[in-house]
Amino acid sequence: MKNISIFLLGLFLVLSCQEKTVDTDSLRTESSTKVNYASSLDTGKGIINNSNSPHAKLKSIDIGDCRWTEGFWAEKWKIAEEVMIPHMGTILKGDIGHGYNNFKIAAGIQEGEHKGFWWHDGDFYKWMEASTYIYAINKDEKIVAELDEIIEVIAKAQQKDGYLSTPIIIRDDLEPFTNRRYHELYNSGHLMTAACIHNRVTGKTNFLDIAVKHADYLYDLFSPKPDHLKRFGFNQTQIMGLVELYRTTKDKRYLELAEQFINMRGTYKIEDDETTKGYPIGDMVQERVALREETEAVGHAVLALYYYAGAADVYAETGEKALIDALDRLWENVTLKKMYVTGAVGQTHYGRSSRLDKIEEGFIDEYMMPNMTAYNETCANICNSMFNHRMLTLSGNSKHADIMELVLHNSGLSGISLDGTHYYYSNPLRKIEGALDYDKMNVEFPERQPYLQCFCCPPNLVRTIAQSQDGLIASLKMVFQ
Repeated sequence: MKNISIFLLGLFLVLSCQEKTVDTDSLRTESSTKVNYASSLDTGKGIINNSNSPHAKLKSIDIGDCRWTEGFWAEKWKIAEEVMIPHMGTILKGDIGHGYNNFKIAAGIQEGEHKGFWWHDGDFYKWMEASTYIYAINKDEKIVAELDEIIEVIAKAQQKDGYLSTPIIIRDDLEPFTNRRYHELYNSGHLMTAACIHNRVTGKTNFLDIAVKHADYLYDLFSPKPDHLKRFGFNQTQIMGLVELYRTTKDKRYLELAEQFINMRGTYKIEDDETTKGYPIGDMVQERVALREETEAVGHAVLALYYYAGAADVYAETGEKALIDALDRLWENVTLKKMYVTGAVGQTHYGRSSRLDKIEEGFIDEYMMPNMTAYNETCANICNSMFNHRMLTLSGNSKHADIMELVLHNSGLSGISLDGTHYYYSNPLRKIEGALDYDKMNVEFPERQPYLQCFCCPPNLVRTIAQSQDGLIASLKMVFQ
């Protein structure tokens, strides 16, 4: 009888412990410093809320305070409201885009397998962020109701310890943070950013609660600097997300962790190990040289420019001279030696860095600028504008606004059709019929596509267009007129 009782108890424990967690008991501590963030939220409502950032020269205005009433961007925003975002929602909430399905499966309210790339959660968060910008202007309560329904599902998918990335939650053969190619921190960054915007626009904390719980998990996991996690500062949207969460909640732990992700780069031996299998190392992910010592933009262009943008956010809070000196050098290298006339960046799909590391979708040697085979990923072009926007707020120098304008009117908008329903991933400067065999390519196409299997670019572009009415572009026009 005793053996039967022990067996039943063991079976109960097995059935009760269905969540996947990292074995971090030795790393995690119950932080007595955790604040009741809801009682001390910052009142600033800027897209990038630098209203209290001590080292920003141009301060953010609140979302919705400055609007286009007519002209080019007013028309683009209207297309975003009426076509781009509803159409994209239909895709991502359906069986083609399957982003929402992944959250439902992870939440246990729908059967099925995970579909899409590792970073598809982040793509879905971008669309949610874009929807929030639209609501900020038109105040259509149906948008908030739709987001509330989605947020409830995401909350159910989130693990008790705060972990949230649907591929790992759904699949039985994977564990959290065992390989950086799973892009978990990329998903984290877009979660935190979208949740901050949602709170600033709606005043609600239901999405922010998820982001705070997740950020607390990340802090407890990464702040002890465990050796097996030192190389996970990868596809660095989490730096921007953490800084924005710090600005929203005033919890300095998030800023501390954001800076830690910068500080750890370039401090370890560059070699393949269990955490890097299946993805290029070294310059590809900007880990060969510490940021403060770097002189050249290298590797995957999106990863690089998200990294630089995140570092600019950190500088706005800390004012560390070594950071801004490095960012100024990197801006000059990108702008003067590796950027196309359209503001596009990332010269090649496959190649090598100047230090001979294998790279994909990114920067190669200075002044090596092919036109017909230029890669120029839409996301990378947008990231160039994001980096310049932050540099503009830090310096007040209009040269950064010039690059933003260049990208937004050229290499950004080329990624979407005039009707707002078809997309380019790659944006070469020249096309000759029959010169390239598109059947052998995975993200290069002769025409814009109704859906891209790698769907990171379309929601990134659409959220940028949605921002145009909410103050991003409008505020620049106000500043420089």
